[in-house]
Amino acid sequence: RVRWSMYLILGLVAALGAWQTYQIESAVRHRLKNEELQELLHQHHLAVERMGRHLLAQGQPVVPSLGLVPQPRASLATELKDDDRRQLRLNMLLLDPDLQLFDFSPSLETLYLNWQRQRQKVWPLLAQKADEKPGANDRSKVPSAVMPKQSRSALNELHALNALVELDVLLADVSYVSEQVRYGTQQRAARVRHLVHIIGFMVGLVVLALVVFVAEPLVRMIKNQHRKQQDLYKDFMQLALVAQRTQNWVLVTDPNRNVVWCNEAFSKSHGQS
Repeated sequence: RVRWSMYLILGLVAALGAWQTYQIESAVRHRLKNEELQELLHQHHLAVERMGRHLLAQGQPVVPSLGLVPQPRASLATELKDDDRRQLRLNMLLLDPDLQLFDFSPSLETLYLNWQRQRQKVWPLLAQKADEKPGANDRSKVPSAVMPKQSRSALNELHALNALVELDVLLADVSYVSEQVRYGTQQRAARVRHLVHIIGFMVGLVVLALVVFVAEPLVRMIKNQHRKQQDLYKDFMQLALVAQRTQNWVLVTDPNRNVVWCNEAFSKSHGQS
């Protein structure tokens, strides 16, 4: 019974240790994914700010001290393409069932949907600005004789202003999503720490049970066996002393009836030793 109890408790200790190792490895894996997610959100935030600066710089006088230097439209198109690739990885991480961010931050799902809707609303405006040819100014839609140059410039500025307003909303959505992702990450890390502490406490209880229900009975059993062996040895010594000093003949033979030992009375009677 003691042996099977020891096997059972050692099995529990091994299972708890494996579970704890899995939780720690999962925590490390989640931390790496969360760091990548935070970095991608930060890069997306910076990219949206750069797009806003591109829109501000277009059509403005050159003021290097303020950063209002006209940017080539190719740079805006490059920003859009780079951010599209970045967005794919962001969606994969946010929707990753292993991270379970929506479970730890219920409002993150709503913010994520708002962010995606706002992005779908802003991106066509930015793509339109990126695809415009320099100096086109919507001439294909309205003849230059009908719309003066000042009117075309005012229309372009209005489109840029509309895109900037939508970009501001998008920046706010990105900030909200980043905050909720950070909150969800903290909640998951707290849960993992709690689980690790619980596992450590359970391992301590199992070790205590191993001491109480296995080690202690085993020690008592060994002590009892040792005491019985000592008592049996004393009995054998007393019996050997009686057999040696008695006046009766005492012989000890092997299975082949060969004499192995005899007492003094037998030796004196037969003159043999």
